[in-house]
Amino acid sequence: MRSTTLLCALGFGLYRAAASYFYNTAMGTVPSGVGFVSTLEFVLALNFTSLLVALVVLLMLRKGLLRARGISQIPALAAVILGLALNSTGVLSSFPQVLSMAVSGVLCGVALMLLSAVWLEVFVAQSDPIHALVQIVAGFVIYGFLYIGLSLLPTNIAIIFALCALIVSSFIVVMLRRAFPASMEQRRPEKSMLRTDSLSVFINFFVLVGVVGILHTSVLGSSSEHIVGAVSMRGSILAATAIVVLIAILLGQKINPTTVYKVCFSCVIVIFSLLPFFGGAFGPFTGTLIIICYNVCGMVFFLFL
Repeated sequence: MRSTTLLCALGFGLYRAAASYFYNTAMGTVPSGVGFVSTLEFVLALNFTSLLVALVVLLMLRKGLLRARGISQIPALAAVILGLALNSTGVLSSFPQVLSMAVSGVLCGVALMLLSAVWLEVFVAQSDPIHALVQIVAGFVIYGFLYIGLSLLPTNIAIIFALCALIVSSFIVVMLRRAFPASMEQRRPEKSMLRTDSLSVFINFFVLVGVVGILHTSVLGSSSEHIVGAVSMRGSILAATAIVVLIAILLGQKINPTTVYKVCFSCVIVIFSLLPFFGGAFGPFTGTLIIICYNVCGMVFFLFL
């Protein structure tokens, strides 16, 4: 069980670091120091594609098409490799920026949604929820330090390392599926549970994470964009990880994302309200707080799921 815990934590940490790097750099098209991808076309394409992929996965789960073999990682890896290849060869740069960023967003959306579903499936298969909780929290810690390392490397080298991290995490998923295939089958919810619970979970997920994300993205194109967009992700991710570890230690299995959301959402609202008046003076501080709140909400809700 200890080896399984270590494998899960390592694989999850590698996946999160790579996925965050590919998102924050728009599949290698912008510098890694940017606080978030400040290109609306990329963000819209990514979110729309993620929604479609999630609906397809949900439909396949309901029809029992994924019961025997689980969610495939191949489309996700193919999307990442294709996106990096198109950007590194300069193919996308020959197109108008709107189109090139939209293509990167679509490919990134396919990859991130599928990989998120794959890892949720791995953790759901755990026989003891406490083991899954420990694995996720340890994975977040690994992710924080790995992302800092990636962001300090030159872009070309960081992309190679991030791709290698993603491939290694995919192999770890294959090993884990072989380690507890019976558990993965037994832990799948009944269709009646899916019908009654999935809608309420979806609504909670949208409110707890989506609203903060929408506010976060709404900065794009506004006069405050440079304040948040210029923030380095290194310190923000490390701070968010430390907060989540503290929350997990204090609350354990009793983690309630609603409580965390109330605090984070209130902070974000106050920050956005003050930006027009004090944005220039407190730019780095306010931008960092927004990104920390966004990351804490996302991490805590993943723990809750």
